[in-house]
Amino acid sequence: MQRKIIIWIISIYKILASLLRVLAGSILLYFSCSIEQASLFLFRKELLEDPADFLFRFLTGHIMQASTSLTCILASALIVLSLADIFFIIALLYRRRWGAIGFFIVSILWVPIEILFVSRFLVIPKTLALIIDFIIIYFLYKLITHPKGYFVK
Repeated sequence: MQRKIIIWIISIYKILASLLRVLAGSILLYFSCSIEQASLFLFRKELLEDPADFLFRFLTGHIMQASTSLTCILASALIVLSLADIFFIIALLYRRRWGAIGFFIVSILWVPIEILFVSRFLVIPKTLALIIDFIIIYFLYKLITHPKGYFVK
């Protein structure tokens, strides 16, 4: 029973994070993969009130625009990996072993991206999210190697 509650908590957390990632990737693709155009759109009201808005300047000052094609590829990968994450989480909730294995693999694929983000910006919430991701990966490893009747055939 306790294992099911933990799986539900993990699932809700990861689905919300994946939906935010899909939204971010979609915004980038919508604005032709230009981070500057997307950030100008998102902060338009704040910039009208204060042209030297601190949050906007902070974000754009730390973001170096890569080539448009690279940004489009990364935005597409963000969407695809996030949708795969949601798909495998749903399969895990239906107690399928392949869902747990797929969720484990996708979670491991996110780790280098999270480490890159933490090393680039060193943001405390992202560091906590990385620690939570390691805990989730460890829990999934234990679930896959010692299922104790959790999965259905």
